Amino acid sequence: MDEASAIAVMDTLYKAMAGHSALLVTHKLDDLYRVDHIIVLDKGSLVEQGSYQQLLNAKGHFYQLIQQEEVNS
Repeated sequence: MDEASAIAVMDTLYKAMAGHSALLVTHKLDDLYRVDHIIVLDKGSLVEQGSYQQLLNAKGHFYQLIQQEEVNS
């Protein structure tokens, strides 16, 4: 899927989820900046949770994943 199509799919998904609870599982971390609450799992255990900005500011596991994704893109 090209980038424009991926953005269109995510925009549609976020609009459909508005006002509802939903579970979004993704390996594409930059899609998560618009969600209310992120739960980070590592090997089946909860390691962090919070908003996108809170998790970045904590500079923990989520932050490291974001840094790795930026290096690999």
